[in-house]
Amino acid sequence: MLEYFAYGSNLFVPRLAARVPSARFAGVARLAEHRVVFHKRGADGSGKATLAEAPGCAVWGAVYVCEAGRIGGLRRAEGWPVQYRETEVEVAMEGTRRRVMTYTASKEWTDPGLRPFDWYLDLVLAGARASGLPPAYIAGLAAVPAVADPDEARARANRAIP
Repeated sequence: MLEYFAYGSNLFVPRLAARVPSARFAGVARLAEHRVVFHKRGADGSGKATLAEAPGCAVWGAVYVCEAGRIGGLRRAEGWPVQYRETEVEVAMEGTRRRVMTYTASKEWTDPGLRPFDWYLDLVLAGARASGLPPAYIAGLAAVPAVADPDEARARANRAIP
């Protein structure tokens, strides 16, 4: 079994379930000394979530238990091993520290000038709320500047995910 830390759009359970049907919620976790940034260049040209080291900051997310041999859909969606790397991080969860796997963008796939599309940020926010992340943390995510997707059909399709 593999423990996976979701902090971006994979917090949204329907999205994660489509990628890893075996994923089971294990709990809310906190990754210290990091922050979420939307600097990973997506195939659609927008910014996707990744982690950046940030002293004094923390990222909240959800840990999922997955069958290790059944994460191919997640790997494909994340562009592993080129666009995102599988990275081991230590999170605090239920009073314990755990080593879990997450995805971080490869440096050559990042651009600090990127912004997420509004529908993508909405998926992150919906997942954060459903996971029970702290309200102040969710408010910080909601303050991230987003842009409208110029492809209206793509925006509609992504907003239609249940």
